[in-house]
Amino acid sequence: MIGSVVVTALLAIGALLIGHFSGIQVRILLTTLALATASGLGLASGSSWPVYRTLSGSGVVLAAAAFAGAIPPLWLRGNKGWEVWIRTVGIMYVLAAALAYATLLISRRRAGERPAVTNTRLAALLALTWLTAMISLQIASKRLSDSPGFGRLMGVAIVLTVATTLVTLILQRLETPARGKVPAISVTGRTIASVERRKGETILVLDDGRRLPLAGDVTLE
Repeated sequence: MIGSVVVTALLAIGALLIGHFSGIQVRILLTTLALATASGLGLASGSSWPVYRTLSGSGVVLAAAAFAGAIPPLWLRGNKGWEVWIRTVGIMYVLAAALAYATLLISRRRAGERPAVTNTRLAALLALTWLTAMISLQIASKRLSDSPGFGRLMGVAIVLTVATTLVTLILQRLETPARGKVPAISVTGRTIASVERRKGETILVLDDGRRLPLAGDVTLE
């Protein structure tokens, strides 16, 4: 993925330096944009792969499929009737973005977090689902784009998604569990997916998504 991004970036730089935007240069730039978007969404989804494999894997696969679907209408000539295909690719990108957003939001879940955080995260995911469905419907239908009522409902969905996400992050940030005290949870039969170290705190991420903070005097070898 890194290699493909570097190659297409070099091609895009070359197209920009030439200064004459012919059909080839425009295709190169659009391909670079499609690849960069898909790569960013794939990396965001794959960031929590060890813990949320199904969700992360779905986001990565969908982002890759969206980029693959964007190539034919960009580079094939003499073919008409790409409108439905392009709309489908657009919806795939929207779904990939939604999965990446949901993955980043869910991956911040911690063991023993308060119900308020859990509830606001659920509200954010529901608002995100509503927003994703409306954007997908707008891409699929020409008539919905001209409907002022539909646009207002989409605006409400955007506001709710952003607001509930921010509230979730703020509430989670305000949680300050006492040092040396670990929530009583059962870890029998669970596997440590990863270990996070930040600001003097060590957190074990279990394979079921729970995050177990360790006491300050505990060391891992």
